[in-house]
Amino acid sequence: MDTAFLEKEINTYMGRLLRDKFGRGPGNVFSSVTEECIAIYITGFLSPMEKSLMDHQKIDYVQRTRDLLMENLKEEIQSQLEAYVETNINEIYYDWNLDGQTGMVLALISDCEPNMDNGKVSQKVNDVIDQVSIEAEKSPDEIYSIRIDERKLMVVRKGILISIERELISLGYEETLRIAKRNQEKRLVGKYVSQMEGYLHKGIADYFIDWNFDKDKSYMLFILK
Repeated sequence: MDTAFLEKEINTYMGRLLRDKFGRGPGNVFSSVTEECIAIYITGFLSPMEKSLMDHQKIDYVQRTRDLLMENLKEEIQSQLEAYVETNINEIYYDWNLDGQTGMVLALISDCEPNMDNGKVSQKVNDVIDQVSIEAEKSPDEIYSIRIDERKLMVVRKGILISIERELISLGYEETLRIAKRNQEKRLVGKYVSQMEGYLHKGIADYFIDWNFDKDKSYMLFILK
């Protein structure tokens, strides 16, 4: 199937799904399909009820509600995307920028390998994310960058959990940990955005983070201007 047509089909599906499940659809959906993954960028997505909750400083409630809905939708999203690309999808990741009314869904088809052409640029980007990880928890056991397309850059981290985080997960505080790490790491990434933009020679419009705690790995998606 033609990639452009496939991406258009996925855009339509995700827009319809979000409208049906959340009560309001996004402004736009932009998908990128490669052999390794499907990266979906969502804009203009915030329901009136969510906006009201955020206006009353209830952003944590909105985060938890969206996470709960997305966890329930993961299997459905995976099944539908598999039908589109006609192959298995191994994992689904997602994240939201509620202030910016944007979001991402990342579907992994296979293990992604580093593919950035400029090794120096890739290493500098990895070094920045390594510093973010150190300030948040610890240096990852493995870190590498993947250029999905001209506007999407993915950074993979493996081996990032520290012992207290593992203990919180075992005690059933996975969702609380996810929200805490999301907030903390996004603040830290924000400190280094201008530095990364200098290395990439492009502005960064948005960024997202999600984790698979069972497999002790994390994916970051940067949307470039």
